[in-house]
Amino acid sequence: MDFFSRGYSALVGESKAQQQTPEQTIQRLADRVSASTLLEDKRAAILGLKGLTREYKMIVGQEALEGLLSALNEEIEDPNTVKAILETINNLITYEKTDEPKNISQIHAKKITEVDFHIARLLELIGDSDFHVRYNALQQVSMLFSLSGEYLLSKILISPTGVGRLVDLLSDPREIIRNEGVQLLILMTEKNQELQKILAFENAFEKLFFIIVDEGGVGGNIIVQDCLQLLRNLLAYNISNQKYFRETSCIQKLPDILYFDPNDSETDGHIGDGESAWKPQHGRNICDIIEIVRMLVQPGNIDTPTNQKSMQQCGMISPLLQLCLSLDAPVPVRSQALYAVGDIIHGLSENQLLFQRILVTSSQEDFEDDENDQNYKKPLPEPAVLVITRLAVGTCPRGLDEDSYYLVRAAAAHLVRSYLEENPDAHLGIAATFKPPPSDDMTENTESHQSVGSLLISVMCIPLKDIKHSDVIRIWHATSLFSLLLHKNDDCKQLALNVNIDNYIDKQNIKLLDALFYQAIDSSNLLSEQNPDFTHTEGGSQENLLCAQILTTLSVWLFQSPASISALLKNKDSITFLMEIIGKTATKRNVLQGIASFLFGIIYEFNNDPNTPMKANDLHLILHKRIGVDQLLVHLSRLNDSQELHSAYSKEPTEADNAILDLSNVLFDSSFADLFRNHYNQLRSVVRLGPDAIVRSPNLAPGMNGVAFAKSGKAGSDTESISKDTLVGSLSPQVVKKAEYDQLSQSLNQKNKELEEALQQLNELKLSINKNSDEKSGGGKGKKSKDSSKTEVNNLKKELDESKKRNTELEEKIAELTEQAINSDNLILNIRTEFETSQKSWEDERAQLEEKISGVTAHSSELEKQIEEYKKHRMESVDTVNGSDNSLEALKELESKYNTLEKEQDDLLVLLADQDMACKNYRKQLRDLGAEIPASDEDSDEE
Repeated sequence: MDFFSRGYSALVGESKAQQQTPEQTIQRLADRVSASTLLEDKRAAILGLKGLTREYKMIVGQEALEGLLSALNEEIEDPNTVKAILETINNLITYEKTDEPKNISQIHAKKITEVDFHIARLLELIGDSDFHVRYNALQQVSMLFSLSGEYLLSKILISPTGVGRLVDLLSDPREIIRNEGVQLLILMTEKNQELQKILAFENAFEKLFFIIVDEGGVGGNIIVQDCLQLLRNLLAYNISNQKYFRETSCIQKLPDILYFDPNDSETDGHIGDGESAWKPQHGRNICDIIEIVRMLVQPGNIDTPTNQKSMQQCGMISPLLQLCLSLDAPVPVRSQALYAVGDIIHGLSENQLLFQRILVTSSQEDFEDDENDQNYKKPLPEPAVLVITRLAVGTCPRGLDEDSYYLVRAAAAHLVRSYLEENPDAHLGIAATFKPPPSDDMTENTESHQSVGSLLISVMCIPLKDIKHSDVIRIWHATSLFSLLLHKNDDCKQLALNVNIDNYIDKQNIKLLDALFYQAIDSSNLLSEQNPDFTHTEGGSQENLLCAQILTTLSVWLFQSPASISALLKNKDSITFLMEIIGKTATKRNVLQGIASFLFGIIYEFNNDPNTPMKANDLHLILHKRIGVDQLLVHLSRLNDSQELHSAYSKEPTEADNAILDLSNVLFDSSFADLFRNHYNQLRSVVRLGPDAIVRSPNLAPGMNGVAFAKSGKAGSDTESISKDTLVGSLSPQVVKKAEYDQLSQSLNQKNKELEEALQQLNELKLSINKNSDEKSGGGKGKKSKDSSKTEVNNLKKELDESKKRNTELEEKIAELTEQAINSDNLILNIRTEFETSQKSWEDERAQLEEKISGVTAHSSELEKQIEEYKKHRMESVDTVNGSDNSLEALKELESKYNTLEKEQDDLLVLLADQDMACKNYRKQLRDLGAEIPASDEDSDEE
């Protein structure tokens, strides 16, 4: 302070030094800064103000800030004066705990930012050749941005050379200025896309890569991390920058940076045996690069497929796989590398095929120990998908922490899912390897000798007694991947159904389906042992997680698979176990009852295999008498509203940053979540119906309603014709179109014509018989009449055959109509529009059909009268006509034909009645949904 005291005395005079207040001194110094003509005097006054800024920051700002800004603009050529002014202003905007008021720095920053010429001067000084001037100007811009933010940035953007000066900082040979410039750009580019674009086109990518390589790549210090952070800011959510990044061949530079051997990098000291050469900074640098890779191939973006191809072509997968399989690499690095490979191949068949062909040699922690052994065998290359699957569901390598290894498991499972995404060939390829190798003990470690499919199955069948925390995670991932293989893939379901487990605990040669079911029972028993008062428990457990996951896997397996359902029902404990779970009181956090209810509903809906051991009527009785439809629907609704189901598509819980995985909550995989959401509403409708009202079709498209309402009095009757069964099953749940009514009308006209032809034949036969009865003699004539009758009978038989043929053609046409109705995906979506536009035509057609039906009824009555008269006449003439035996037989055949036609007519009438009922039901459903449907006479009749 002695220096400032002498300066102060020199300026104000020795005699008056003790009499002036700080305000007067600061005002006098400010006047000298503004009015002095000598540069030395002005600089001395500035230095005096600089010394007073710490203690009297507010007064200096009020009295001297404007003069300092003007002096900087005037004395721009003198570096010493400029340096002093910049340091003084920097002191004014630096926050100190002793500031009074606390926001005085922000007040000064606002005043400075509002001076346009000062911002222009600052940007000019950033490019100055003098180190101190450049550094202090850069520091001032950084402090002003931290205090005023976007306001300062808007002024920089409108400056012609402002952004260019900032980019030039990246090329400064002095590290302290370069590093300060990187920090400033990181702050500025976090939220401003316009600045991001300008920096990208100012060649910022090239400059950043040069710094990264110059500093040693990922083995460098924190400046490498800062450069990678700036790269992330420039690319994040900026499609144009990502495209420019690809077009300037910057993607091709990423693999070279990723190749890293920690043993070759500089270390702070000796790395002893058994110690990893990885520094924390190395891991952070690599994770930042991998995050940039994942940002470019994020699923759902428009340019993702193009970026995926570019990364595959430049060899990005190879260094990432090396990081994945390195046992020395930190767990976060391995997990992020696995996620990145998964994102690169996700949904792109070309990259998936390449990944399928990759062979790698898995790392093993005990190679060195075994090299001296005579039986030592060097590991052979294996398919990458097998090695990655082993990471997901295999045992944890010795020497690694199982509490954090779950991150690697989750990432490896993500990679396998990405490989299977939209890749049906891969599904079948893995499913073909489901057969496990022979083994005397299921717990024996035979992972190195198994295929992908057999490895999944062996892990799913691990005995649950005294199960470890790590094994729970293994089983969860194995069942999740197995569920993904079976989801919407009937071929894989059939292959899985044929798999037998040679030795499952105490059972020999049982089906995989039964083994999974026993696993669910065992996990439930363990859960009950840990929580005897299960109905009141609010928490969960790892057994709860396992039981839920196995039941969801069974739900995916049994969906639209009658053969699998039939195989499961052969186990008498299956339905009993589900009833036991459903019958327990559910808590808010426990969703087991909902999963079991959904599984029971699937069994009830798709149990139509001819060889099923439990018929639909038996399941219907259990549902209504033992479980209760309302209780089952409540469990389904609770599951639908559960947080666990809604979070199935969000960030994987096992990808979190916590050190220990919490298994107290149920985790749903995407396969079950997708199935449940698509089938939930339909299942709620199915469980309300009787078994005869459910029409099941193996060709039913997912999500299409497969439920039809059949007439209870006729459902399942042997007397129903095939055409009626087909029509009721296919048309009643849909809106009946006018074309379908036309088809029915044509069939009715055809039947009417056949009835008229039959009546005409009866009349002709009656005349022939009367003629024969009048002839008393003439055996030859009788023989002739007999031959004539035979001819007529043959003709009638031919006509009957033709009628049957026409009926067959009609049935085929109706079957085609049924198939068209089932395959009409947009029919339900357009139900309201079609109903409103077609209602009038329906009524007209119905009136016409009713008239035709009345005509057919009249014809039928007339035929009945004629038949009665004919029978009476036949009885009177039976003694006189001896040669008419064959004619009587023909008459009986005609009567049989008439009865058949009359029966078909009744079936058509019943069909029309069913169709009217379906129309009424849909009008009611539309009104319930809020549609404005005008009332009709049919609605009043229904009421």
